Amino acid sequence: MRYSAQIEADYKKFVRNFGTIVDIKAFAALWLRDRGREKRPKTPRALDLSFLLSDDPAVSGLASEIRQWDAQDVTQLETELFKQVKRLADAERKLAEKPTKTAANEQRIAGNKIKQIKGRIADLKRSKAEPRDFRMFPGYYCPVLVSEGGKVVVKPMRYECRPAGKPALYDTKYPGTYNARRDNLESFWKGQFGYTHGLMVATKFYDHVEVNGESQILEFVPRTGEPMLIACLWSHWADPKGQEPDLLSFAAVMDDPEPEGRRRPRPNHHQHQAGACAGLAESGSSQPAGALRHLRRQAAPVLRAPGCGIKSKAHWLVRERQGIIPQFTSICSAGNGPSRSRHFQVGILPLDSEQGI
Repeated sequence: MRYSAQIEADYKKFVRNFGTIVDIKAFAALWLRDRGREKRPKTPRALDLSFLLSDDPAVSGLASEIRQWDAQDVTQLETELFKQVKRLADAERKLAEKPTKTAANEQRIAGNKIKQIKGRIADLKRSKAEPRDFRMFPGYYCPVLVSEGGKVVVKPMRYECRPAGKPALYDTKYPGTYNARRDNLESFWKGQFGYTHGLMVATKFYDHVEVNGESQILEFVPRTGEPMLIACLWSHWADPKGQEPDLLSFAAVMDDPEPEGRRRPRPNHHQHQAGACAGLAESGSSQPAGALRHLRRQAAPVLRAPGCGIKSKAHWLVRERQGIIPQFTSICSAGNGPSRSRHFQVGILPLDSEQGI
């Protein structure tokens, strides 16, 4: 299951490296407490920090909204911390009087929760981004490059697509819409494929697999060390009743899944999983000095939808071979799993590496 990536989250880098326009109004609306919004939107912490630490007056209002969310979260976490400290003290007192499994279990749970809460409070109070702050998961909002009025614009979009015209319950009915499988582009995604294309910039991506009956997290890093452009389909959803705020959301385009039982991960052979993840395709430039120019040049054709003339998946493949759509940004890169794996370094992460993110 391809479910996560380490992304570029600093809005200033998009402007500097791609010459893009940041849709400040869309980002501000994301954190705005309008229409009685009580739940904070999920975002990579690095995205929050990019606005909080900015000296750009254009984003001062946005930063203020994020600080209010931070303060509210810290208050709620401190209240919960007090409850868990009391819970731990009660459990330890009972254990001192008479050891029981129930008291021991309470002690363990409270201790774990206290550790997690303290870590979360520390994360909200620090001002320096850590590598894990750039991780995004389904349901998170992250920057996506789109074409608007002939210009490349950065907009915040939820990593779980809700196509326009569908009811809000679509999110629970189809919980896997953060990935758009290649074999479903002309059916399930026909309203977006060929019309609303986007790109997400990432440095790593992750796959959750099962090896010998045990779950493992695989981390894929381009051997070139360059950023990747992830092809996306996106949609602008609006509530016909006008009760819910508009939603910008996207899905990362993925290759067809391998047949059941084929290329199953084996110990010391995890590189075979790269074939299943090739929708997050690698940068084609081998010249680090020209990487940014390469990304800007190659991004343009994918974003020009429907201006690039894409009519079907087969047409996408033809345009790709003609060089009009670069292979590295396409979802249809040629080759099987082992041939693609040479582009990535594959590592295994502990399952608890994502706790607290």
